[in-house]
Amino acid sequence: MRSGSFSRGVAAAGLFFCLIFGAGPARGDDGLPPFEQSEAYQQYLKQPPSNLAKLLCGLNYFRSAPVMVRYDDIDYSVQFAYPLGLAYLLTHYHDENPVRWIKKHCYRSPTADKIMYFKFPDGSYRPVREVFINTHRLLENAQKKKS
Repeated sequence: MRSGSFSRGVAAAGLFFCLIFGAGPARGDDGLPPFEQSEAYQQYLKQPPSNLAKLLCGLNYFRSAPVMVRYDDIDYSVQFAYPLGLAYLLTHYHDENPVRWIKKHCYRSPTADKIMYFKFPDGSYRPVREVFINTHRLLENAQKKKS
């Protein structure tokens, strides 16, 4: 295991587990709760809104999800990847647009330049970046409904 490089990539990956895009877990499929009913979203509602809070909400949504993070062709549990993703986010985020940050940090591993994926219980893989971008959209839509 390449610890330094691994932690940067998984952190990013872990970080929003960018995970899950289009028709996946972010909508309540694959055993994940509907986004607006998730503990991550409920916690988000209790804090002052900020771009960092949005990214943390996305990351926390997948914290105990039944998925794996594929990094450099090796699958890791989210329980292993989450702390690395959180550390990466907290050390590399500087009040940027969340989607721009996800696109920049949640796609390819810095170690082998391979796309990072989430592996779902049905065996399908989805790019972490797409999943996190979709999760961010779900958060934005939920906020609009609340207004």
